[in-house]
Amino acid sequence: MKPRRLILHLMLLVALLAQLAATPLAITPVQAATFPVIDDFETPLTYGVTAENVQVGFFAAQDGGSGPTTFAITASPPAPVPGATEPNNVLQVNFATAVWAVMIHGFANDAATQWVNQDWSAFGGISFWLYGQGNGAALFVDVIDNRNSPAQPRDDAERYSVTFTDDTAGWKLVQLPFTSFARKDIGNGAPNDGFTLTEVHGWAFGTTTPGAQSYFIDDVTLYGTAPVRPLTVGFGAATTNVKEGRTATIVVKLSKPAETTVTVDYSTADGTAVANRNYLPAAGTLTFAPGVTQQSFQVATIGNGKWQGGKSVLLRLTNPTNIALGAPAIAGLTIQEVDPYDPNLIDDFETPPYLFGTNRDGARPTRDGELEATDVTAAADVEAAGAESAGAGGKPQKTILTSWEIPADSPLALPNQGAFERVLRVQRGERGQSELEFGRRFALGQNWAGNQGLNFWFYGNNTGRKIKVTLLDNQAPDPGPGGWKLVWRDEFNSRAGAPPNQNVWGYEIGDGAVNGIPGWGNDELQYYSDSTENAATDGAGNLAITVKEADGALTCYYGPCRYTSARLLTKHKFEVAYGRIEARIKVPRGAGLWPAFWSLGTDIDRVGWPQTGEIDIMENVGRLPNQVFGTIHGPGYSGGQSFGGFYNLPNPVADDFHVFAVEWQPGEIRWYIDGILYHTARPENVAPNQWVFEHPFFLLLNVAVGGNFGGPVGADTVFPQTMLVDYVRLYQAQDTAERIEAHFTDNFSGWQRVSVPFSAFKRSGDQPKGAPRDGLTLSSVWGYGFQIPGGYRGQHILFDQVRVQPNCSYDVMVSTPADSGPGSLRQALADVCFGGAITFAPALAGQTITLSSELTIARPVTIDGAAAPSLAISGGGSVRPFVVNATIPATLRNLTIRDGYGWELAGGVLNNGMLTLDHVTVANNRVATSGVDFWKGGAGVYNGDGSSLTLIDSTVRDNHAEGGAGGGVYAFFNTAVDIVRSTIASNLATDVGGGIRSLGDFTIVNSTISGNTATGWHGGAIFHTEGVMEILNSTITNNAGPDWAPSAIFLGEWGPLVPVLKLTNTIVAGNRWYACERFAAPNPNILLSGGNNIIQDGSCNPVASDQLLPDAGLEPLADNGGPTWTHALQPGSPALDAANAALCPATDQRGATRPAGAGCDIGAFESGGVIVRATAAPTASLFLPTVQR
Repeated sequence: MKPRRLILHLMLLVALLAQLAATPLAITPVQAATFPVIDDFETPLTYGVTAENVQVGFFAAQDGGSGPTTFAITASPPAPVPGATEPNNVLQVNFATAVWAVMIHGFANDAATQWVNQDWSAFGGISFWLYGQGNGAALFVDVIDNRNSPAQPRDDAERYSVTFTDDTAGWKLVQLPFTSFARKDIGNGAPNDGFTLTEVHGWAFGTTTPGAQSYFIDDVTLYGTAPVRPLTVGFGAATTNVKEGRTATIVVKLSKPAETTVTVDYSTADGTAVANRNYLPAAGTLTFAPGVTQQSFQVATIGNGKWQGGKSVLLRLTNPTNIALGAPAIAGLTIQEVDPYDPNLIDDFETPPYLFGTNRDGARPTRDGELEATDVTAAADVEAAGAESAGAGGKPQKTILTSWEIPADSPLALPNQGAFERVLRVQRGERGQSELEFGRRFALGQNWAGNQGLNFWFYGNNTGRKIKVTLLDNQAPDPGPGGWKLVWRDEFNSRAGAPPNQNVWGYEIGDGAVNGIPGWGNDELQYYSDSTENAATDGAGNLAITVKEADGALTCYYGPCRYTSARLLTKHKFEVAYGRIEARIKVPRGAGLWPAFWSLGTDIDRVGWPQTGEIDIMENVGRLPNQVFGTIHGPGYSGGQSFGGFYNLPNPVADDFHVFAVEWQPGEIRWYIDGILYHTARPENVAPNQWVFEHPFFLLLNVAVGGNFGGPVGADTVFPQTMLVDYVRLYQAQDTAERIEAHFTDNFSGWQRVSVPFSAFKRSGDQPKGAPRDGLTLSSVWGYGFQIPGGYRGQHILFDQVRVQPNCSYDVMVSTPADSGPGSLRQALADVCFGGAITFAPALAGQTITLSSELTIARPVTIDGAAAPSLAISGGGSVRPFVVNATIPATLRNLTIRDGYGWELAGGVLNNGMLTLDHVTVANNRVATSGVDFWKGGAGVYNGDGSSLTLIDSTVRDNHAEGGAGGGVYAFFNTAVDIVRSTIASNLATDVGGGIRSLGDFTIVNSTISGNTATGWHGGAIFHTEGVMEILNSTITNNAGPDWAPSAIFLGEWGPLVPVLKLTNTIVAGNRWYACERFAAPNPNILLSGGNNIIQDGSCNPVASDQLLPDAGLEPLADNGGPTWTHALQPGSPALDAANAALCPATDQRGATRPAGAGCDIGAFESGGVIVRATAAPTASLFLPTVQR
């Protein structure tokens, strides 16, 4: 050991003894054997890039405005390191900082080709010698902790950071205990599982103080011992992702095994998701027996069949017993959107119509009733359902617009709608029968050229009246800043204590955890509220956003929240593209405060951040009191690598009000403070990255606390602190859009899709000054609106789903059995619009459409053969009839799909999307393969990776997989299949799974699986691995495996997952040899009985309420009424009245009511039940058990 290291270790030992002397006797430290030196800089620095494109070794990073950070080993520091012997090398690091800069050591193998880790968990902290300047600069050290499991092909390591001050000129031994580090989120999708220190991937040294600085570092060393971890309970992950319509499993963990039983309550709360609309609320208590460290609960999500963007649910842990809450005690559940985005959909009215005005050109009225939307304080013409219908000052509005929810069982329900649909409801706000006008003005002109018309749903009242439709077509050229006028403003002139105008400003709530970004992606400390204590007008013409110290009642990602604040945004309420956006603001004062006036792209829910773009009009951080920042973020230049500029004022920004503005034009954004231009951004500044600022944005106002940019809260920062906003104003070219109008006639009753062709539009007589006179160009449409005529006496005025209609049809009828050409099904698939419907002429009843090649469903569609009973789509024994493309929802109803052929997979249907088969028969299809492999088969329906299938009132029969698995239905990895009131019968697989082969998640309810055969190995009925399968009130009988593997149901696993099978109220009897095979594979499986089953033997892990009987008393498979064949129960069957009635569906497989006797019957058939359900199944209500997905 070098003498200088001996001295260093002696100093550390003294520090350790002092630490131990101050440690309570109850704490037993985990003893570290040695104090390792991590870096002593006596060998050359290494650098490399891994195959994952992760930098390792020594490298630097900095924000886009900083100069390069440089570093090198030197033997000539300004002074010798205390105790060091010569020669001695140290590391010199030079910063040229604008916002932040950092030098990083990512641990690597000798060749610098792999990112490796070290275990630091036995030690108490990190220390190093630092030659400082004594200038008070803010410095930080990061520890790069563990990665995800499995690791992602990028830098996905979790960061923990601590800040300290350069308070010494010369050498100083810096000691930083690990208990002082806090999590730092850099937006890289890192785990959030605590500061484990078991897999440390590196360390970093940096600064957030602007200017040129030079530092010297030596002997980066671990010191001390790690204290015993306290016993805590917290979520296993800060964010859990689940696909819409599936069920999430939420993991809760203890920090270590407990010696006594501990409990904790869990609950859900709305984020952007709404309970019973987007998810089913969950609440309960988790109990951890001694030694148990992990439990879980489930949250079921609800699919709605339409694109709305991802939704979020807040997860909470409360009321721990015999244990303390750890971090995180709150978490987010992100419901990932699975429905495709419809680019032609303009308005769906799933949110209140704040973007609409009560004039057909979309203008909002002012306080004085004018139609120039110049003052937002008077725009109270839009309300949420149930809100008061009054305008500014209590003045009633002529037109009231609401987003009105209609359940599927309402007489007002739209055709084929989901469980709930929101529509635009138009009501009169005052007495009389004068005309009603309303419309929407776009923030930016939209190109509708090449489309055929405007399409929307309208609820007809058969009044015979004409309703006017107005388009705002192209307008005069933008005159630029010199010709811009004030077109919109919020002056905040309400009484003291009033909330900001709800028609313009909404709230972000919480600490970001519910959004999947705890600390808002920046390790911020505040909890945003919607309280007037944090955001209200002050009565003096200002909006006040106030930061307060929290009272400890709120929980944040790091523990009890320390501060509350407000974050206001105009999302879905007010949008802007181009013009001068200006606000007069007085920022708060104090280190650690981070006020901002900024904007995000309105497409953020679809494309995400930073692809959506971010324009920071003004940012200030209290630790840099004289600076303001203007920045853009986009793909490849976000976060610390954003493109920005700053302006230095002679005095602190917080001393007075200042006017902050951007002037935004196509291809250029300019930043101003008090009329002084200080920064400009153009596409070439971010090239070769994409410039993403040619679309609408919404505005935000907030004050954050702490965070990566805000920095630590200063010891002298006093709370409360307030940001005052005098006004927000928008200057743009005045509206000169040419008005073009057409009419449609209300000559029908109920909902009807209305198409108004663009060829029917004529120039309006009423035009704004300067409007062009060039007809309907459609190259730049600035809005649309409607006018209901005076005296219109319809009971309901309802609109929904306004679309630009491309050159396609929303309703297409097939009129010929020909394979191609006009009137054919193939042509209909080419002609139908996104979300449209294909029907069949009655003359096609009983006929067969024989295909020469497969039909591909490439856009959302419903294909319904109800008007042509017994119509069949045939592959002619040579082609697969249908392919559904990935992510595409498709519904097929009242059809037979037969005689298909597929090579390797999918004889009848290859489903890669989201398929519903409703009253469909899939029969006599065949698949052949080049040899058995686990991924081959699926003679009836093959469901590819990530797909979903819902089989309702349908039959899959007599399909053969030759050399493959899953004679009836095959489901690959990551699939979700729901089989409801359906029959899977007489299918054959020469591999496994005669009826079903599943590698995903399955529910089988009120269904029959009968007479299927596997000749290769196990699972005559079902072969299940990987996922979770739940079977409820179903009948599984007469299925057969080969003599050497003759189980009806196989459950097993060869990979890392644990498959689960649960049987409840189900018959598994009359199958060849035995019921369930639990394969003794290397990994476990879980077979559960929910009780009240009839099982032919004891192989399915029975419980006390199960009956073990070889004969369930079943009649042969037959037509017993209803859309599918079933096994009726014989008189005296042990299944009669023997099910758990609390778990029985309301009807049996046929649609007969349950229970019909003293109790509910086991299996899919209810003896004596009366069929009351219509032959066409309702699409809005399916009984499905909660299944982990």
